Amino acid sequence: MDIMKRTVAVILFAVIPLMAFSQAQITTKKEKLKDFPYKITKVVLKGNAFKDQAIKEAVKNSWTISAFEFCDMKDFNAMKTNPELYFLLLSDIRQKKESRPGISVFTLVKGEPGVKDLNDMLEVASIPVSAADVPSGKEIAVMPALLDIMQEYVDKSLSSRFSGIGSVKGKLSSTADFRLIFDKEDLSPQIDDKYISEKFDKKMLLGEEDDIVEAMIYGSDDTAVGYVVAPAEPEPGSLCYTMLIDAMTHELYYFSKYKVSKNTNKGFLKRDIAKITGPRKSKR
Repeated sequence: MDIMKRTVAVILFAVIPLMAFSQAQITTKKEKLKDFPYKITKVVLKGNAFKDQAIKEAVKNSWTISAFEFCDMKDFNAMKTNPELYFLLLSDIRQKKESRPGISVFTLVKGEPGVKDLNDMLEVASIPVSAADVPSGKEIAVMPALLDIMQEYVDKSLSSRFSGIGSVKGKLSSTADFRLIFDKEDLSPQIDDKYISEKFDKKMLLGEEDDIVEAMIYGSDDTAVGYVVAPAEPEPGSLCYTMLIDAMTHELYYFSKYKVSKNTNKGFLKRDIAKITGPRKSKR
């Protein structure tokens, strides 16, 4: 019995420090970020006139969680070590197996002493926006929604825990009576006409880029749009994100990501459509 007690004691002494360290790590991040709502967020413009204008309009129309100011890359490099500032950037991301950056993401980070570049900085949140090399144009209309989703995530995380953008998803059942709009170019090749006839109902529209843009710009009521973020020419190992977003409220109803492979191309997969249409079965 004494041997058993000693064994239990040894295990506890080994495990408790690890648990304490893990909890400290979580607490430390929340402690470092708790001042975010009260600090200025510097929105970094990189000199691409087209992208910079889109970012300006999206931020002006959507960013409410903190005060913000615009700056350029020179300012960012000079101020990134200031712990009193936060920075929002649209950055190109390259996965390990990619030969070049595949997608662009909005990244929100905190300034910290001693950091050399964006990769060194404490990340508050990030959300995929578009292909890095050949943006589709839809992202201009969807950017305000993506920023709203990011802000909802940050607000929730500051009072609970940081667990990923998908944690703010609404209930798919809320879309059971919605009109759903998909760009036909956003469906993966595995979704053929037969599958569409089986899964799509009369309120599910297979349209084009302009249909998504119009719904988002005008904030169509009881409408959700499908949105895909992936490289224009994905490589094995590239990431593809699929989303379903409320055109009026900007609520996120579906969020998934997967790696592209030789057998899995980019776009909405059958499993995505099956989950999205699940609540609509009784409505067909």
